[in-house]
Amino acid sequence: MFFVSVSPVQAQEGPSVSIDKPTLSCGDQTITVSGTSNYDLEIMNILVSSTDMTPQKTSIFGGGDWSISNQTFSVGSHTITAIVTYAGCETDCQVLASDTWDFTIEACEEEESTTESGTGGTPPTFAGSSTEAPQCGMNAPTNTGANFHVYRNGPDAILKWWPTGGNKANIYYKQVGSSVWQYALRDIDNTGLTEIHCLGTLDIVFALQQANGCAGGSLTQYVVDSGTNGWMLFR
Repeated sequence: MFFVSVSPVQAQEGPSVSIDKPTLSCGDQTITVSGTSNYDLEIMNILVSSTDMTPQKTSIFGGGDWSISNQTFSVGSHTITAIVTYAGCETDCQVLASDTWDFTIEACEEEESTTESGTGGTPPTFAGSSTEAPQCGMNAPTNTGANFHVYRNGPDAILKWWPTGGNKANIYYKQVGSSVWQYALRDIDNTGLTEIHCLGTLDIVFALQQANGCAGGSLTQYVVDSGTNGWMLFR
């Protein structure tokens, strides 16, 4: 009598799909919609859609990571749905697996506004009804920061310059077309580098002021940028 040992056949796991859920910043933004599918028998279609994007299809063989880049979403609530179908199916396809991501993009909070605008290198004043700058007993830097420039990517901006005097720096900025400085980043260390976020897609005018404590010098030449979908240099 002979005995034959037969190993049990492991059942194939069915199709699955998941959507990654990245950390989102405030304001309109462009992101990559991505995730993972798990099925190792054949090519599958992954169809991704939402109210803010045209339905798009990507194909994947044997499971793994998938992505659809450069999808722009506005402030508000959104739902992204990813479904898996057999490759080659165009209409009335059987849904083999699906995942849904509900998310909300918050509006950016406006930073505290400053008062008067500076023109021709004259800094804004913050002395109530007085037109003269407050006196603080320190000497203002005589030179402006050198090579002031801005890198912009969507809602984010990196500002760089060569410090030429003073231990502090003030950044004034406003929307293009505004007659007053609407925002300010004040009393930062004069290191030659700072970042500003939550700018949305606005076109912005920037100026730099070096300071010794409370004594501020003249503004640099203005730098005008524009909202971009990739890092761009403005001088």
